[in-house]
Amino acid sequence: MSGPADCWGNMLRTGKILLVLIVAAGLLFAARKLDQEMNRKAVESDSFQAVSTHSSYVRGTLILDDYSYDYFHSFENYLLIGTDEAGNDEAEGEDFQNAMGDYLLLLSIDKSSSTYSLLELDRDTMADVLLMDREGNGSETAYIQLCIAHWYGGTKELGCENQVLAVQNLLGGLPINGYYSFSIRDLPKLNAAIGGVTVTLEDDFSSEDPMMKKGATLTLTDEQAYRYLRDRMSIGEGTNAERMARQHTYLSGFLEQSREKLAKDPQYFYKLFETLEDVAVTNLTGKQLSKIARALTADKMSGIYSFEGEHLIQEAYYDGEMHMEFYIDPESLVYVLTQMYQLEPRLPEESEEVVYWLFETETDEEEYYATESVAG
Repeated sequence: MSGPADCWGNMLRTGKILLVLIVAAGLLFAARKLDQEMNRKAVESDSFQAVSTHSSYVRGTLILDDYSYDYFHSFENYLLIGTDEAGNDEAEGEDFQNAMGDYLLLLSIDKSSSTYSLLELDRDTMADVLLMDREGNGSETAYIQLCIAHWYGGTKELGCENQVLAVQNLLGGLPINGYYSFSIRDLPKLNAAIGGVTVTLEDDFSSEDPMMKKGATLTLTDEQAYRYLRDRMSIGEGTNAERMARQHTYLSGFLEQSREKLAKDPQYFYKLFETLEDVAVTNLTGKQLSKIARALTADKMSGIYSFEGEHLIQEAYYDGEMHMEFYIDPESLVYVLTQMYQLEPRLPEESEEVVYWLFETETDEEEYYATESVAG
C-alpha cells in the first residue's frame, strides 16, 4: 500500500474550497469583508494588548508558546475538512487508506456576541501529528504537515478525529465541537446545486479546456469548476497562493448566487446539506447543524482569518523528497486567535480567584460554573 509520500503529488492538486462552499451557502448577511490588516503580523510592540470587554467568567484557556491566554465568551468551534484523492478511501478492510485533509477551515461561533468567524489553515502547516494506528490508538507524534493527520486511522471517521486532534493541539488546546468532511470528488455535485458560478479567469487553463483562456468570463460547468479549483502544478507558476486566489474568486460568486437563491427560498441552506448528505462524513447532530445554519444566516461575520508565516521547501518527511512546509509566525498565531477569541494573557505573577465555565446543557438554557483558585 502506498504511503503518504507516494501520494504527495495527488494531494498537491486537491481543491481546498470544498467545505468553504458548505459555509458559503449560509452567509446571507456577511457583507463585511475581512480587513487586510487581520492577516498582518502581530503588532510590533513589546507588550501584548488584548480586547478586554468580557464577562467575569473564564470560559477557557489556550496555551500558546508556553503562555496562558484566557477567553471569556462562549464559543462553539467546528472543523470543516476537504479531503483530496490520495489514498484509497472507497475500499474496505485492509485495502482502505484515508485521504489527506487538504483543506481545513475552522468555523467559530461566538454565542456571547452573536457573531462568527472563519479561520483558514494552510494544509502544509508544520504541526505535531498523532501517528494513529488503524484501530485509532497510538501515542507517538511526528512534526509534519497538518494535512497528513487525516491519513491515519482505519476509517474515515478516525481520520477526521485525528485531524481534529492535530488542529486542537496547534491552536493551544482549543475545544472543537465537531467535524464535517467530504471529498473533492463531490465538488461537481456542489457546483450543480448552485447552477454554476461565473468567474473571470486570471490563469490560463486552455491546455485542458479551450474555453478556459486567461481573461475569459464564463459560468463554470461542473467539470470546469472541478478543474478550476483543483488544478495547481500545471497552472501559472504552480503555487498554492494562485490556487487560493481562484478559490476566493469562486467563493465570491458562490456567495452572491447563494444570496439570490436564499432570498427566493429560505430553506436553500438546508437543501444544500441534504444534497451532500450521502457523501459527507460528520459527527454533527441535527441540532448542531441547525445551530450552524442559524448562526450563518442570522449572526454577523467578524472576519475570515489566516496565519502569517514562512513557506519553505524542505525534507521534513525524511523520504528523500522535498516538500512544501509552512511555519506559522508565533506572533501571528497569538494575534489572530486574540482577534477571534478576545484572548487576555495571564501574567506569570497573577494569582486570583476566577470562575470557570464547566459545561452547558443540551438545551443551552442553563450554564454551570465552579470557582477555582488559579495561580498564573
